[in-house]
Amino acid sequence: MKKIKNQFLISMPKMSDSIFEKSIIYICEEHTDGYMGIIINKPISDKNKNEILNELGTSKINNISNIYFGGPVKINHGLVLHTNSYKTKGTIEISTNISLTSNDKIINDIETGKGPKKYMFVVGYSGWSHSQLEQEIENGDWLLSNLNEKYIFQKNDEKKWENAFTDLGLEIKMFAGGNSGIS
Repeated sequence: MKKIKNQFLISMPKMSDSIFEKSIIYICEEHTDGYMGIIINKPISDKNKNEILNELGTSKINNISNIYFGGPVKINHGLVLHTNSYKTKGTIEISTNISLTSNDKIINDIETGKGPKKYMFVVGYSGWSHSQLEQEIENGDWLLSNLNEKYIFQKNDEKKWENAFTDLGLEIKMFAGGNSGIS
């Protein structure tokens, strides 16, 4: 399979896994062991925000509007996906526009207004071995796309998945046998 770092996985309408259904995942890392990505369209409810921040050992942060569920791996670990206008120790550049940081300094910098202007605070991430992801794509579970990076920071999370198909010139019904499963 070709390199897929900095690309998007879009779950197909037939996806029945409750974690990944209607998901868009941004692939952040590609290694010999496999892939690491972050779900970019699943915010966690506001009522759980402070509880999650406390569990992460982070005090209440006023400037973080949403916390996103990035995937089922290391769900007690916080990450920040952000624009490249910000760098600190431990920042990993994914593309010319997007970076990933797990250093606590970024949280303090966001709180004091010194952090990145566009960011997404995420708990957990998604991971696959090479053969696992290749098999899932071959099975038709995922559509691989080079969507515009604008999808990462768009605020219409409930529509991102549907919009991805539309922006690619595809109709969800084409893949769902006339039943899109859209509620």
